[in-house]
Amino acid sequence: MFRILAVLHWVTRSAGTDRGAVAVEAALVIPLLLVMVFGILDTGLYLRDVSAVTAATRHGARIASAEPRRVSMVDDVAQAVAAASTVLPADSIDELWVYQAGNDGFPVGTTSFSACPSRCVRLTWSRATGTFVPVSGTQWSPLSINACVGDTHAMSVGVLLRVRHRMLFSSVLGSSAIRTITDRTVMKFEPLPLRSCGLGLS
Repeated sequence: MFRILAVLHWVTRSAGTDRGAVAVEAALVIPLLLVMVFGILDTGLYLRDVSAVTAATRHGARIASAEPRRVSMVDDVAQAVAAASTVLPADSIDELWVYQAGNDGFPVGTTSFSACPSRCVRLTWSRATGTFVPVSGTQWSPLSINACVGDTHAMSVGVLLRVRHRMLFSSVLGSSAIRTITDRTVMKFEPLPLRSCGLGLS
């Protein structure tokens, strides 16, 4: 009889110990799993926005390179980039640059994007209208563009888009909640007939 009671007591105590161990393990593992899941979600959303910004600048640059003689080139680029950015949260879009690009990809005469010189237009996003609005720079006259094949002064156009991405979960871990995503694309203007391509312009 005593042996039976002893066995039952041992079985009960072992079961209770196992349950306690499982609870402790769960308390240790579940927070780590949640951090991993939230980190994966945050990274996925960030990469989505990076891809969208890259696609938008490429689309805008293609439009710009095809319109070396259109007065509406900057407006057309702004509309194209806005249309290509619909996947982005509307309040995350910051600014757009359309500029004559030098060999280093920056606006001609500069080595950064700290200033928008001549033949450069900087636009910011208006949440009220859902459009880009020019705020600085100089409108690029189409008659000053050189789009001649073989001319050493043939021009390139650059499009830069800057977006602020809000990290949803990383801020909980102490990381910065806002990441700036910037992408630019530079393309040569599509060549025009020799009589109207702006030969010699620089």
